[in-house]
Amino acid sequence: MLHSFRAVEGLIYECLKHEFKDYMVNSEYTYSSLQSSVLNKYPALKELFVNNGNPVSEIKLDSRTQQKLIEKYIALTSPQANFKDLKAWGSEELRNHRNRLSHKLGGISEGELYQAWGKDTYNQKDWEKRILNCLTLITENKFNYLWQGSLFASIHERVRTAIKNYNVL
Repeated sequence: MLHSFRAVEGLIYECLKHEFKDYMVNSEYTYSSLQSSVLNKYPALKELFVNNGNPVSEIKLDSRTQQKLIEKYIALTSPQANFKDLKAWGSEELRNHRNRLSHKLGGISEGELYQAWGKDTYNQKDWEKRILNCLTLITENKFNYLWQGSLFASIHERVRTAIKNYNVL
C-alpha cells in the first residue's frame, strides 16, 4: 500500500520539480518551497500564495500543497483533465486512513489496501485503474497496464519470488 501511495506522491513531486525548476528552492532538511515569482508565468496560482489573507513570497511544498499545485497546473495545461482519481487519492479521509494503516503492525489485508484508495475501490482491477489514472493524469502518458507506468509493479513478482526463496541461516 505504501509503495502505491508513494509512487503517486513521488511522481507529483518529480513533475513539480521539472515544471517549476526555475521557481523552486530545494532544502535538505525541510520541504522545498516555491517562489511567488512563478506568478509571472502562472498568475492563476495566486491563491496558493496567500496565508491568513496576506500575500506570501513563497510556499512550502508539503504533500497537500503539492497536490493543490499539481491539480492547478494540470487544469491550466489540460483543461479537459479528469481529477476524480487524484482527488480520491489525496482526500483527507484517505490520507488519514492510509496513515493509520501504515502504522499497523502485522500487515494489512487486500481489502484494507483497496479501501485505502477509496470506497469505490473493491478489488485489484479497481485499485490498478485508480493508480493508472493518477499516473496518466500526471504524466500525460496513456498507460494500459500498471507495469507500464510503475517500476515497482514491473519488478514486483521478481521481488516476491526472491523473498520466497530467501534462505535464512
